[in-house]
Amino acid sequence: MYTTNNSWLFEHFCWLLDHIEEAVGLAPVKPTPMMDTKTLRVGQNVFLRSGESGGCGKRSSLCCDPSLQDRKTAMDTKTLVVGQNVYMLKPPYPFWFCIDEGKVVKVTPEGVDVQTVEETLRFDTNNIPVFIVGQTTLVVGQDVDVAYCQRKDKRGKVLRVTPSGVEVQVADLIQFDTNGKERDASRRDRLGFGPSPDDNFYTFLWQSAPEFGPWHLDEMPFEERTAKIEHHQRLLKSIKALAVDQEVWMVCGLNIKGECFIKGKVVKISSDVEVLELPWGDRKGGELRRFCFDGTQHDGNHHPEFGPWRLDDIPFAERTALLERT
Repeated sequence: MYTTNNSWLFEHFCWLLDHIEEAVGLAPVKPTPMMDTKTLRVGQNVFLRSGESGGCGKRSSLCCDPSLQDRKTAMDTKTLVVGQNVYMLKPPYPFWFCIDEGKVVKVTPEGVDVQTVEETLRFDTNNIPVFIVGQTTLVVGQDVDVAYCQRKDKRGKVLRVTPSGVEVQVADLIQFDTNGKERDASRRDRLGFGPSPDDNFYTFLWQSAPEFGPWHLDEMPFEERTAKIEHHQRLLKSIKALAVDQEVWMVCGLNIKGECFIKGKVVKISSDVEVLELPWGDRKGGELRRFCFDGTQHDGNHHPEFGPWRLDDIPFAERTALLERT
C-alpha cells in the first residue's frame, strides 16, 4: 500500500498504483474501510469510490466556489461550425488541471472532428531513427510520421533542422459524438490501447483511470473559459508569492470579477493559507478564514449572500486603487 502526506496529485498517483497492483494480481483486494463522516471538515478533499473493493475513484471536495465551477461539460455539437475554437476537458478533473484546445475541422450529423493546437516536438540525432518513421534525410517543410509507442503514428511537418536534431510540428485529430464525448475509436487511436479480456492492466486504465479517459468538449463559451484560465493563472502566481504578514484582498460572488471585497492579512502558511480579516469600511475585522492553495475557501465562514470567499487574483495595491475609485 502506498501512502503519502504530500499533494493531492501524488496521492492520486499512489491510489492509481494500488489499483494497478490489484488489476494485475500483484496485491490482494482489500475491503474498503467504512468512514466516520463525523471526522470530516468543510473543505477537506476526499475520494469517492464505488463497489466493495473501491472501484473507480473520483476526487471531490466538500466545498466549492460557485464562481469558479463549470456549469457542465457536455455540448450539443449541432451548435458548432467549422473553424470554431473549442476547449476539451477530462472530468472529473478541474479545468485548470486537464484541458486542451482545438479547432473544429469537420461537422457531420454524427458529431464533429477537432484538431488540437499544434505542438512542437524536438528530437536529437540519436532519436531521429527511432521516432521519425522511415526517414533518413530531413528538410524543413517535409511531411513525416512520428512514432508514438503502440499508438498510430502521428502526422507532422518538419519545422527546423540543426546538426544536433530536428523540430517537428504535430497535432491530433479527435472525433466526438453529438453529445461532445470522444468516440471510443478516436480514444483507442489516441492512446494506442483499449480494453481487452486478455489484458487486465489496459482494461483497468481504460475503465478506471481518469487521465486515460475520453475528452469532452467544453460547453462553456470559448471566450469565457479563456477568461477563467487567465484568472486562475494570475491567482496561482499571486498565491505562490504570498508571505506571512502580507495584506491581501478576499473576494466573493458569482461574477468572476467579484461582488464583495474584504481586506485581510496572511497569518499562517502551511497545508493551507490562513488570513485574518482587517478593519476596512464598515467591517471591524478579526475573523479568520482558511484557503486552499487554489485560492478557494475551505472553512465555513462564508458571505451570507454570495457564499464562499476566494483570494483575489489582482495585486493588492492595484485592487486597493480600484476600490478607492468606486
